[in-house]
Amino acid sequence: TYSRKKQHLYQTIIMKIVFTLLALAAFTAIVEVQGATLCECYNPFAGTPKSHIGDPSNTCPDSCYVPCDSDCRDLKPARGKDRCTSKIACDENIMFSPVEHIIIENPY
Repeated sequence: TYSRKKQHLYQTIIMKIVFTLLALAAFTAIVEVQGATLCECYNPFAGTPKSHIGDPSNTCPDSCYVPCDSDCRDLKPARGKDRCTSKIACDENIMFSPVEHIIIENPY
């Protein structure tokens, strides 16, 4: 009958809307993960007379400088503009997968 066809049409439209929203949410999550920088130490003072201040061999195991857009779960702002620190980045027993950004415990 006419009302069943109308009901079926509404269900189809609702399912398409839900599917589109789920696909959009999944795509957004993938873009956010790919946009993050890996949790790795770097020296923001490299090439300057103060390079020893940011050298991970001097700052670890306490913490080291990391990009502020890194995926370190312990990311903390550091003094100075656009500088952040992480203790996890110093841990040599943690490896980071550059493809999936998954933390893998190092068995060695």
